[in-house]
Order: sequence, then C-alpha cells, then structure tokens
Amino acid sequence: MQNKNIAISLGPVIALVVVFVLVSSIGMWLSFVISDAILHNALGYQVAYKTSSESDFEYAKNTKVGTILAEGMFTCDKPVSDPRIDGVFASIRVDIDYYTMHTTTTVDSKGMTHIKTYYSWDWFATEYNRAETFSFLGQTGPVVALDDAYESEETVYDGSVRYRISTIPTEFYGVGFWSTSDDFHMTNVWREESIDQVVDSETRSASMIPVVFMISWTCLSLFSLVLFICCKRELFIKSYNK
Repeated sequence: MQNKNIAISLGPVIALVVVFVLVSSIGMWLSFVISDAILHNALGYQVAYKTSSESDFEYAKNTKVGTILAEGMFTCDKPVSDPRIDGVFASIRVDIDYYTMHTTTTVDSKGMTHIKTYYSWDWFATEYNRAETFSFLGQTGPVVALDDAYESEETVYDGSVRYRISTIPTEFYGVGFWSTSDDFHMTNVWREESIDQVVDSETRSASMIPVVFMISWTCLSLFSLVLFICCKRELFIKSYNK
C-alpha cells in the first residue's frame, strides 16, 4: 500500500508573497494620493475666511481673500411653482420615469427557449424650473448654485408616468462655500448647518475615506489571492507516493 505525502512548493508561495507585497504597496501609495487630495480639500474649509456678517462678507468678496465660508439666510427673489404640487419654491427638479415592459430570453440546458416579462420604473428625463437669483448677506447669485440644497422628493403618479419632484424652499438658513479666485461664485451649500458643523463634518470625512479605502483594498487583495490559491491549488501543493 502506498502512502501519499504532500509537499508545498516554495517557488509559487514566494512569488505570491511578492505579488501581495507589491499590491499592498500600490494600495498604500494610492491611499496616500487620495488622502493628500482629500485633506487638501478639507484644509480649504479650515483656512477659509469665515463670517456671518454682511459687511465682512462684502469685504472678503472685494479683497478676494480666496475662499469664504459664510453663514446666513438664503432667500429666493422670485419663487417658482409647479401645478403637480402645492407651494412656491426657489427651484423645482422633476425626475420623470416611465413604467416600462422588459423581456428577457434565456435558453435552458435542453435547448428550450424561455421568455420572461417584467416591468420597472425607468428614468426618462429631468426637468428644472428655477428662479433666477437668490439673496445672501447682501449679495445675489444664480439659483442653480443651490442645487445641493434639494429636499427629499415627493412622488406624483399619472398612469404609467411617475414624477419624482424635489424642491428647494424659498428661504433657508445654511452655509455657503464661496470662491473669489476667478469670479465670485458659490461652489457648495449646506442647509440647516453652521460653519463649525460644516468644518467638523468635512474634516472627519476626509480622515475616514483613506482608511476605508486601504481596508477595502487589503480585503480585496486577500480575497483575490485566496481565490487564486483555491483555483490553482496544484501550483502550491503537490502530492507524491512514498
């Protein structure tokens, strides 16, 4: 009777370790690159000129301080409306979906053809109805700059058409991030938040993203290596008769 012994091939194992170290190094480098970009962005919020005063806001605009975090009331000048919902708003976004029939065809192992029919709501188009301008700390800007401030949507059905309607109220308290480098414009807006809350939130997000990326990269690398070992087991483990 022959006994089978099992031997591990060191060559493929060493090659696998080298590949893992290389992949991990690439992941660390990407993490540093992402971290640098995100932290640079977060630093922009930390060093921005901060104010809730109309006179200070005017001064920061005229002297082109770079970036401004300003806190105050956003007020729409000429509200708009939509017949499908009640009220007036600074901006209305309508996502239009159609209830559409789909068919899929499959062939089983016996060569029989099966046709499956199903329905789903499919996006068709997006419409905007915006007021022209809003006022903020004595300044005006285009309402399109408020697009990050939409509220949760209201859904209206009309037969096989669905309208998902999101709105921006005519006025709300919040924080705007303004740039004075080229032309004076707002690049981001946060509703119902203070400057301190915005800076804290952006800083915490910036510190967490590289960590989450590195953990995800490492787990994906390990999973890929384990899967490769399982599929190519004969490369690493050899058996022979004694």
